[in-house]
Amino acid sequence: MPVSSDEPKRIEPLRGQDFTTTAFCIERDFRGLVETLKRTIAQVDPSDERLLENFVNTKAVAQRGLRLSKLLLRETRKRRA
Repeated sequence: MPVSSDEPKRIEPLRGQDFTTTAFCIERDFRGLVETLKRTIAQVDPSDERLLENFVNTKAVAQRGLRLSKLLLRETRKRRA
């Protein structure tokens, strides 16, 4: 069912959690992903340039997600206060 463009979209917290908890979980997951990718990149054979490039690009996307999740958490906390 299409949503009218003049109706605001309501975003529900995950599994009954409040927005701050949800934002914290997203930030924590992205932080873990970035750390996992750092360790994985360190183990990649430098001669496999294509694989290394893919991991580096993936890490860059994860870092962007981490920055956005930190912003989301900060804004959620501001609105809650």
